Amino acid sequence: MNDNPQTEASRTGLEGLEEASLSNWARDLWMKSVLARSAVTILVLNVVSKAFLLFGNAYAARTLGPYKLGVSALISTTVIQTALLFNGGFETTAVRSIALDKRRFWHILAQVLKFRLGVCAVIASVWIVYCMNAFAGAERTAWLTGSALLIALAAGLTFAFQGLEHLPTLTLINGVSGGLCAAGYYLFLRTYSPVGSDLAIYTGAMLLSVGVAYITLFRKVPRDRGGSNDIKPRRLLRESWRYWLLAVSTFFYSTFQITLIAFRLGTVQAGQYRAAMQLVSGVDLLFGSLNSLLLARLTHHHKSGIQTMWRQQVTLSTATLLIGSGVILPLVLGAGFIVRPLLGGAYQATIPVLQFLFLGRLFIFVGQVFVFGLMAAHDDNFVLFSSLLACGGNILL
Repeated sequence: MNDNPQTEASRTGLEGLEEASLSNWARDLWMKSVLARSAVTILVLNVVSKAFLLFGNAYAARTLGPYKLGVSALISTTVIQTALLFNGGFETTAVRSIALDKRRFWHILAQVLKFRLGVCAVIASVWIVYCMNAFAGAERTAWLTGSALLIALAAGLTFAFQGLEHLPTLTLINGVSGGLCAAGYYLFLRTYSPVGSDLAIYTGAMLLSVGVAYITLFRKVPRDRGGSNDIKPRRLLRESWRYWLLAVSTFFYSTFQITLIAFRLGTVQAGQYRAAMQLVSGVDLLFGSLNSLLLARLTHHHKSGIQTMWRQQVTLSTATLLIGSGVILPLVLGAGFIVRPLLGGAYQATIPVLQFLFLGRLFIFVGQVFVFGLMAAHDDNFVLFSSLLACGGNILL
């Protein structure tokens, strides 16, 4: 016990001052860190919206069954594969260019959309002609829905919101769209619903979100921002072609499995794998929404020097490992408790697949910190080489 009241009062005052300083430091860090505020905003929005969509997807899988879900999975995977033809690799280079000089935003946006929508128009026309001749009945309608999904992918604006660092706004739009999609599943899907019904609802929700995103951009971003207007698709492609190849290789180690399973094992097994992918998509969206903030921020850190950016990467990788492990390990251990109540007995075979997919997401979550660092440093060749190496290994396995 201290017999000196003055000393005790001084210590108490010092402790109070330290607590106040720590509180002020935390508040200042929060107010000054765009990355922290955006990450938390996106996280909250995604958790809320993904909760609705998770149960909506589970309801669709349980109601339609593995076969109908497998057909939709094959169509959507074919659409994603076909969309690689107009990808252009702009998701990375356009974000980087916009982040470096936001005055050029509208010029870059116009050229990217000119390329993507122009190529997409040709592909969609061929798609429609082929489907009209190759399919009949409900399957024809389902495959024709794929042409609308192609247009939605070509018109996507993720790169624009990322470059402007307005991703929380797009996340809100997509979250509302996901909620409407889930509501559509509950309202319209029944066991007797024709094949492709879930795909039609999903495509409609996606087109709606794209439309709202365009309206938002036109209202939030001034049209006359100056900057260079010499941006042309050919010039962008000279920088982005590596990321175009990167997008192709990513498809082969992330989504191609559905096509392979459908042709080698059958549509039912493709539907089971699709159900597992849909459950994992909640983690994808959660982790992806955080990682999607990194490129623009690391590009700014790279301006201050490679050592500054490296320190940020070490801090971020530690944080992502801790956060990711806290999310993934309980999901791996509880995979059986997730599948049985949500999907039913027809999807029992997806449990080990789901566990493996969950673990893969942890490695991706941490690794993306360093991948985006390479992108920010313009080390595009090494990013491409690493991806092609992973793609080749995945196809062989």
